[in-house]
Amino acid sequence: MAERSIANFQNSDFRNPDFSILDFLKTFGIGTTTNFHLYRIAKMLGLDIKVLMRNELDEYLKSDTFRPEVPPIPIIFNYQTATQKGTHWLLYWNGLYFDSFGLPPIKELEEKVKEYNEVQVQPFGSRICGQLCLYVLYKLENGSEFDDIIFELFETFKGML
Repeated sequence: MAERSIANFQNSDFRNPDFSILDFLKTFGIGTTTNFHLYRIAKMLGLDIKVLMRNELDEYLKSDTFRPEVPPIPIIFNYQTATQKGTHWLLYWNGLYFDSFGLPPIKELEEKVKEYNEVQVQPFGSRICGQLCLYVLYKLENGSEFDDIIFELFETFKGML
């Protein structure tokens, strides 16, 4: 997977405003992602991220490392804890919360979230939640509005939801 992704990435034009989620998935795949996959793809995209399991998120948010006054590092975290089998990746960054199933923020983040999506954008039966988190983050980092990204994802996958 890594060699194919790197080759596809080098031949891709991510700066093109027409670059879509389908281009992203063609480049980075549609399979289940681990924390190692997420870090590797983020590095290729030039994104600095923190990847955590849910119990680690809670610890991180309570630690001295997480300080609201410091420019925030985007956090991609799993809905499950480290003692469970990971099932679903979510994104939290600078008050923004993304869940590809459109569910409200988890209780640990309720007080911190200022904006979140309320519509499902991930097709049933797919395993692309990690890729969707990275895509949303990449588009945000490159100037796209959150609502526009959610609309694009919904329009792309609406026949599969």
